[in-house]
Amino acid sequence: MNGQERIKENADFILLSEIYSLLHDLGKLSKEFIVEQSKECFDSKKNYSIYCKFKHYNIFSENNDKFDYSEFLSSSFKEIISKEVFKDIINKNIRTNTIKPIFSEKLAGPKEIISEHHGKKTDKRLIELLKNIDRLDSGVDKGILQNIGKQSIECTKISTSFGHEKKINIEDLKPSRENLCNELSTYLEEISEKPDNIVMQRKKIIELLKKEFLKALGDTRRSGNDVTLWDHSYSVASLYKSAIANMIHNGEWTNLKDLKWVIIGVQYDKLGLVEKAHKLVDIVAYRKLTEDIDQEIKTYIEEEFPIGNEIYRDESGIYFVGPDIGRDSLEKLIKEEILCRVNKKSDGEVIPYISISESSRSLVLLTNLLTEARGNFQLHEEVPEWKEKWDQVLTIDVQDAQVSKSSCDVCKSNDQCINNGRIKRSFCKNTCTRYHECIAGGGNKEYQVDICPVCKVHPKCEHQEVCKCCLNRGESRIKDWLPNNFSDKKYPTIWINEIADSNGKVAIVTGRFNLSKWLNGELLNTVFSQTTQNLESYDNWNSLSDCLRQELKINKGKPKCLEEIAGESYQREMNSHQFYENLVVDRNPLWDAKINNWKDGSSCEKATERLLLTIFRKHPSPSRLRRIWTSTETFWKETSDFLKNNENYYIYIPTAHDYKDIETSSKIRFKRLNITLKDTKGLLRGTYVAKFKKLSIVMYFDGEKFITTQNLDIPELKGLFDDTTDKLKKYIGDEIEIELEGTKPDKFERYIINDVFYGSYYNPFLEVLLSPVTFQFIVPANSVPKIISEIHAKYSLEMGNVAGRLPLNLGVVFFDSKTALYAAVNASRRMLNGFEDVEFMDFSVSNFSKDSPIVNLEVDNLEVDNQGIRKKEIQLNKCLDEQAKYYFNFLLKTSEDKAQKKKSFFKTFIENEKEFLINGSDLDQGDCVKLYPNYFDFEFLDTTARRLEISYDSDHKRIDKSSLKGSKPYLLEEFSSVFEKVWNLFNTQYMTTSQLKNIQENLVKLHMDWKDCKEKNKTEYYETLEKQIENILINVGTRKWWNSLDKEGKELLKKVCLDKTIFDILEFYNSILKLKPNGDKNE
Repeated sequence: MNGQERIKENADFILLSEIYSLLHDLGKLSKEFIVEQSKECFDSKKNYSIYCKFKHYNIFSENNDKFDYSEFLSSSFKEIISKEVFKDIINKNIRTNTIKPIFSEKLAGPKEIISEHHGKKTDKRLIELLKNIDRLDSGVDKGILQNIGKQSIECTKISTSFGHEKKINIEDLKPSRENLCNELSTYLEEISEKPDNIVMQRKKIIELLKKEFLKALGDTRRSGNDVTLWDHSYSVASLYKSAIANMIHNGEWTNLKDLKWVIIGVQYDKLGLVEKAHKLVDIVAYRKLTEDIDQEIKTYIEEEFPIGNEIYRDESGIYFVGPDIGRDSLEKLIKEEILCRVNKKSDGEVIPYISISESSRSLVLLTNLLTEARGNFQLHEEVPEWKEKWDQVLTIDVQDAQVSKSSCDVCKSNDQCINNGRIKRSFCKNTCTRYHECIAGGGNKEYQVDICPVCKVHPKCEHQEVCKCCLNRGESRIKDWLPNNFSDKKYPTIWINEIADSNGKVAIVTGRFNLSKWLNGELLNTVFSQTTQNLESYDNWNSLSDCLRQELKINKGKPKCLEEIAGESYQREMNSHQFYENLVVDRNPLWDAKINNWKDGSSCEKATERLLLTIFRKHPSPSRLRRIWTSTETFWKETSDFLKNNENYYIYIPTAHDYKDIETSSKIRFKRLNITLKDTKGLLRGTYVAKFKKLSIVMYFDGEKFITTQNLDIPELKGLFDDTTDKLKKYIGDEIEIELEGTKPDKFERYIINDVFYGSYYNPFLEVLLSPVTFQFIVPANSVPKIISEIHAKYSLEMGNVAGRLPLNLGVVFFDSKTALYAAVNASRRMLNGFEDVEFMDFSVSNFSKDSPIVNLEVDNLEVDNQGIRKKEIQLNKCLDEQAKYYFNFLLKTSEDKAQKKKSFFKTFIENEKEFLINGSDLDQGDCVKLYPNYFDFEFLDTTARRLEISYDSDHKRIDKSSLKGSKPYLLEEFSSVFEKVWNLFNTQYMTTSQLKNIQENLVKLHMDWKDCKEKNKTEYYETLEKQIENILINVGTRKWWNSLDKEGKELLKKVCLDKTIFDILEFYNSILKLKPNGDKNE
């Protein structure tokens, strides 16, 4: 029996071991655990409460003189979890052909995995393996933190990876645990009765544990409260599962110190699929396809051939932790099966690339695979499924396994007709009306076969709009959309005309987090689990590093410095060099940390800096890396939820065609009109154009009724439909003309209306893509300003503690609803590419005040300072809570001597370059800090070719042919501080659209006249131009309007007119959103 066969044969053992390892910290889902770990218990030397004597690993104890555990778990749960069937599986003798069983020591029951994983060393290998992996995931944090950051029982908080905290209601933990145990008992009972059913029950168990464990912490100390119980439990169980699969495959026990893992990436271009879409239904169909593909791969690797678990997924593919059995061997085991399954699932449209990382004891190598993904998308060898369909094009007598022809389309006979027995080609549409004429159906006409315009791979007949495959996908998504089937509201709409605003404009908004340096652990070098302020023996980083350097150099005796700062992580039997190897070299594969000559002064200095950083920073454990990307994914999911369910984002701007009452308008905006006819004979399901009262309306016929698929609150339909169903009854009995959309020439037929009523409500929002990195969605154009402000506010609140280190970039592509959708999606991808690999930007602290809750920063730019051009400025909220000392840090750009004068100085490194880190509380006027900028960019596609103009130079600046544009992209903060402020300066009772247009025209002429004068004398150029601009604003915009502005507003206006930002602002609000100044009301 080979390794592959052994894994499949022992799948039940691997999956049950995984389930029980997920439960190893079940005792932490409790009020008792939080109290026992609290500040109160620690300060009172365990006398605060009986709960102070609780131990989360003793929950199966029957009698204990320190704490009564008898009612912590229900008796039924304890009975089920210890059933003999589980003992038999967990104690299964896994043999090879030549050696004794791998896991030979029997367990008294699976509950030992819970009760003994914190105990002394044992001969039970399954327990020793779990202990080792548990320490690998959390041992560094737990050992180093000691008792730093203990939280109060009254206010124990759980944090994201970026320092945003929420209070835990500890009274809810007992009901959560009881619910978990009750449901888990049911699932385990199912497994005990049908052990072969473990795969189905595993899915339910994982969803249950995830739901409840996300409410609890793996570590309650504030310095380590960024990892949930679920993140820790899932990460440990995943590594445990892969390690067991490794040993079963190799047929032998692996020394625990030699255990390593790999990351398996199944990569394919999800954005590329979406980019093919011609209609919103295509986007929805492709999104469903990618979900199905990921699930197919996940089912195979996690359950059918259980070698690992999913650890990450985004638009580049899906990634798993896997066993270190050699890259070639692992690829041979999984590649053929995965390619075959994906090929079949996608009908050959997706053929992934299998990428496997180097082996390591850390998962930071994930970023290497993510970086390489784009270059791997086209590297595949599998023959796609659709090749067979193209082979059929070459013959008349073709076969199709799905659709057979039982009778002739012409004579309807099934006996004598020469056409009987003919079989349609697989790409022929089932309902083709011309089949009897085609040579494939026995006719004499050879219709042209060409490539489907959507998928661009499958063949289709010239009479088909799209291929059969794309048609089936789209129709299945329409079924999901239909109101009767639309209970979960996954897709609020799949029609572009429903999303379009009253001006027919739509926007694709794309948000992007740059996570790569977080996932490879580099930016964890800027957040702490402890600080030098926690130490009593050392004044600052210098005195600490001097002491540690000396200990590393001597490598003898009792290292007091290490004992104090490393806590339990430092084992006294180790010397300093061994500790460095175990903690730094072994756990940081991306660092060049190996020391070959300890006598060399520079090497010893390097080791000191690396070791100090490893001890003080937040460790990039598997669970913390998971928490990082789940924090950003949750951010996008919450954003999606409030956009999907909150109609206020789509009604706050008055419609441009009229200043009518917004509330009345909104009642129609979110409704779908339903019309039934007295006779529907001959009407097929599909999209139709209806003419009613001489006005055209787009509707979908579901077989019973017509449902509008467009925004009813548009100028053309104004006054046609009342806001209540009762008022619509007047149209019953009226005529309506209908034709199938796309029919040429027009063939409208008349019908009589039987009933008219409002059906389902919807919000004009469609989620295109959601991953930890990217969130892309489609909304009405006029909702964009409020949505951008909302996202930025949420970002500032939840990610403000890591300001300048987790960049958020937003791009918006505006387009008319009739513009080709694929062009808009392609434009958004081009914009997305411009946000990649953004580098640090230098900012200086300005207008600083210790008492102010705001930090003012402006971009360092000598040309701006010297020429008087507008300065790019941002404001950051100071972090004043308990998390500030761990997260609110800045990279200081100065000499080392000056940096060391800061009280919180700490030496770190990013991209192998030495950096100086200080806490935000140490910032002062004039300090220069390095931040990753947040960018905002937009484009309006007046033509499909306009997307080709979206490109960026090496400094991430837009390459624009027009000289009458501002400097895109803008800082995201400038949307509120510049764009919105400037528009509000125009949006007054003293300004009209005609005046605004005159100002714009005069500014255009001014800049064109002066465009060649800049290089002669820049200072004179800017001074003269600014005076000319002020004259235009006063004389063309009227002095009354100008005098109504405050000094700050006047200066801002002059600056944006000087640097041409004004043209982008007016394009955004006036040209695209069609907003008009308040002065228009008076005209």
